Amino acid sequence: MRQKKLFLGLFIITCNVFYMFSQQLELPRVMFVSSEAGLRIRSEPTTDSVVKGLLLFGERIIVRGKSDNVDTIDSITDYWYRIRIRSDEQNWIFGGYISEKLPENLPIILGLWDDINSPFVFGYFREGYRFSPNYDFSFSRKETGYSLWGSWEINDNIIRLFNLRPSDDYLAVHGRLNYTEDKIQIKIIDNNNIVLIFSDNRIVELRRSPDLWW
Repeated sequence: MRQKKLFLGLFIITCNVFYMFSQQLELPRVMFVSSEAGLRIRSEPTTDSVVKGLLLFGERIIVRGKSDNVDTIDSITDYWYRIRIRSDEQNWIFGGYISEKLPENLPIILGLWDDINSPFVFGYFREGYRFSPNYDFSFSRKETGYSLWGSWEINDNIIRLFNLRPSDDYLAVHGRLNYTEDKIQIKIIDNNNIVLIFSDNRIVELRRSPDLWW
């Protein structure tokens, strides 16, 4: 009987901590998908609503709102959270499968990174590198068409970029007409800071981006 009371007390405390954390969560906020099976995107904050797509394990998302009530799925109790995908604001995901940190068993390179030596635009660094869980790569300069797209893979501390497709603006600056592949050395400082050394000896210092619009 004493053990049951102790368990019940611990359960109530855990629920209260969860509730306090959820209420204090400032939005919008950058989060990551923590479910290895991926995470369904729904049209409404309920399991009865239409499935609009699937987010991949480790995918970077920006949470913009949350439901009024909690739900319990797979014995996990949490809110539903609203995310924007392109211009579509009505996308809901269950909060039990998202985390503020990238899961440890994924490559640290995943996500959006700011070049900390690039200028500021609207309070954020201007140039960013994105490495997505589906192995898409992009480099972009805000407020311009200056971009580079392709695919990526990593082996030890070497990132291979391939199938690269630079924008006309990128070509005009770099003049690398046949630039379709590159190998980059990565140096990990910590979970939020890395250094990339490109094949042309360029050194780029990156910080995990808190940008709420990219």
